[in-house]
Amino acid sequence: MSERTFDAALGRRIRELREQQGLTREEVARRLAQYGVATSRPSVGVTENGQRSVKAHELIVLPYVLGVRLEELLSGLPEPSPVEAGPDEATVKAAQRLNAAPVDVDAAAQRLWGRGLVAERDARLGVATRSRTDQARRGHVTRALIEELRGAIPERPVSSEETTP
Repeated sequence: MSERTFDAALGRRIRELREQQGLTREEVARRLAQYGVATSRPSVGVTENGQRSVKAHELIVLPYVLGVRLEELLSGLPEPSPVEAGPDEATVKAAQRLNAAPVDVDAAAQRLWGRGLVAERDARLGVATRSRTDQARRGHVTRALIEELRGAIPERPVSSEETTP
């Protein structure tokens, strides 16, 4: 299921619950603002039309605004599929350096470490911040992991379609 399909389904559900409560889009926007969610009537409409993703903090507040439990808000919606998220940037870059497909990098990482490249990198780094020092450490560890992966992935020609997320 695509992100847009989920956004559209959630938007329809929000509209349905809003109308059941007899609320206008303006009233929903005003109630959201009372909970610290800055939005407008047009933004509520764009959300209901599935053209805008609901942010996490909005999802927490919406049940209060619409007078329902979170379970009721989400009932009947398709479950988003994490598989469709695509490979992370580090995996794509590793695949390019290894002349492999990202899916091959993921498979080799699972065989070697029992987890993906980024999860293994983060486990080896421990707690990290966004400092330049930690950024350099991440790069160093990632390069070492790519070398470990090099022998676990057979090289093959890869089309540009496979390496772009």
